[in-house]
Amino acid sequence: MREDELEETIAHNTLGNVIHDTLEKLYKPLENKIITIKDLNEISKKIEKTVTDSFKGYINKKNLVKGKNIIIVETAKKYVKRVIELDKRGVKAEKKIKIISIEKKFESCISSDGGKYKIKGIIDRIDEVDGIIRIIDYKTGKKLFRNNLRLKNIEDISKENGIYNLQLMFYQLGIMNKYKDKEIETGIISIKNMKDGVLKGEIENNKRFNNKTIGQIKNEIPSPSVSGHPLYSKINKF
Repeated sequence: MREDELEETIAHNTLGNVIHDTLEKLYKPLENKIITIKDLNEISKKIEKTVTDSFKGYINKKNLVKGKNIIIVETAKKYVKRVIELDKRGVKAEKKIKIISIEKKFESCISSDGGKYKIKGIIDRIDEVDGIIRIIDYKTGKKLFRNNLRLKNIEDISKENGIYNLQLMFYQLGIMNKYKDKEIETGIISIKNMKDGVLKGEIENNKRFNNKTIGQIKNEIPSPSVSGHPLYSKINKF
């Protein structure tokens, strides 16, 4: 970003971008590794510098120590620390957490009753927890709760209350070919609600999916040509 494009006051979306950037930089070296408390303690030591460096891509360095920017920078550090603390809780609970990929780009084709489509995107994090593949999406805006990820009826996945599960379903479809023999869980880490931990995607009481169950769900996704759903900006119809 050019110097004349840098912000004087940190915008809300910039805070979200910095949190994502920082988590990527901290966790990227842990790819293909089962994380330990030692690993998490080491990246915790790098939070302050990594957050500051990430902000420099959006705002002039001298403005980082002015006015409310000081509070926003400290807020970013606090939120990043919360994610690491969540992983520490998992490791201490004797969960075997292996980081598979950070900021994973995907591109895949899907066929459903709505047609044949190409989907692409970026998944914040893919890990394996006790043998189960887990897709994680970080949300830094609206505070989310478990109920936001619970769909009682599969038909609701394309409605407003299904937006989060629909996004996570696209992510599953994007990587399913690589994990055909694995069960997949999805979840959101809502930075503003770390008390509930990972908010698991849930459709009709199912929290784990495989090729068969996803095949049933994808047929409920309407054609992008007739849907105004914001997620369809990521989909190109053949």
